[in-house]
Amino acid sequence: MSRSRFAGARLVMPLYIAVSAFLLLEIVLRLTDPLGISYFFETRRYFASLESDPDFAYIHPAGFQGEFQGVRVSINSDGFRGPPIDRVKRKGVRRILLLGDSLVFGWGAPQEAIFPIQLERLAREAGYPWEVIPAGVVSWNTRTEAEYLSKRGLDLDPDVVVLVVLPNDVEPKRKGKTAISKEKLFPPGARGEVLPLPERLYRAAGARSFVVAAIRNLAVQKGSRGRSPAKFDQTTPDWQDVELAIDAMATSCRERGVLLVGLIHGGLDDPFVHAFENSYQSAFDARSIPWVVMKKLEGDSLRNSAVDRHPNAEGHRILALRSWKLLLPLIEGEQGSMN
Repeated sequence: MSRSRFAGARLVMPLYIAVSAFLLLEIVLRLTDPLGISYFFETRRYFASLESDPDFAYIHPAGFQGEFQGVRVSINSDGFRGPPIDRVKRKGVRRILLLGDSLVFGWGAPQEAIFPIQLERLAREAGYPWEVIPAGVVSWNTRTEAEYLSKRGLDLDPDVVVLVVLPNDVEPKRKGKTAISKEKLFPPGARGEVLPLPERLYRAAGARSFVVAAIRNLAVQKGSRGRSPAKFDQTTPDWQDVELAIDAMATSCRERGVLLVGLIHGGLDDPFVHAFENSYQSAFDARSIPWVVMKKLEGDSLRNSAVDRHPNAEGHRILALRSWKLLLPLIEGEQGSMN
């Protein structure tokens, strides 16, 4: 073998081994999925199934039937995961609109196991005729929830609206209405800018490859540990839009004689979570909105997977018990006693 051919073989062999190892790992991850990487591909399918809305960004198509994350999803005629909603409320029933995002939707959990449905079951077993409507769409935020409540939610004639808030509910959306201008919420270079070609290729690979998606997830998890509490600073456009959304909900509920309750999903020892809780608590207090804090679940056994941190069926059972104990005093006439 000539020296040049030998040198070429030395260069090609490591590349061949690397590509072979990558392909082998890709096959193993796709067949076994020990980390739950399929979550990223399933959420992409989910968002593709949603119906756009000019006011509140998007909602499930009425009557949609599908399967995501190996779990059957049935959407009623009002665009939510739950039983049909009677247009005329039954006499003696207290109708509770549980307004939120993927936690209320119950991503990855069987439909009958999601905590809003279990909450209704607990109430009825205790002799309280509650009807709990799980008005949850994955990735909704406080602004989209306010727009939905104004445009459709109050027409369902709820007696109580429970606003379920999580730390990512302050993140603005390019779709749907906002009170703060999109130019302020999305200044040039801050979000949505044209990415360099290597970054675009990296993201495109992550949309197709389990291996690249796993690497991206590790990078995101590492970066999220240092999340800045400044996200909830009262001077930021993001938080100003959230406060205006809470204003709108408080006003519309008060005008309709509907009790508005804040259910804050937090309770972890983390500066970012503390800032989130304090900001929402202050906003609720300033508007005389009663609120409670429901502690987030801890422990991998209560999650869908290492990657997908949404509660599984057992996690939803625990959340149902927690929310029942927290909401009962507020909804049945002891407003504010749990603050």
